[in-house]
Amino acid sequence: SCRSLESIVQEKICHID
Repeated sequence: SCRSLESIVQEKICHID
């Protein structure tokens, strides 16, 4: 699954799920 790290920087960390 992907989660948004911070609103300031629109980056996402995607895990295997």
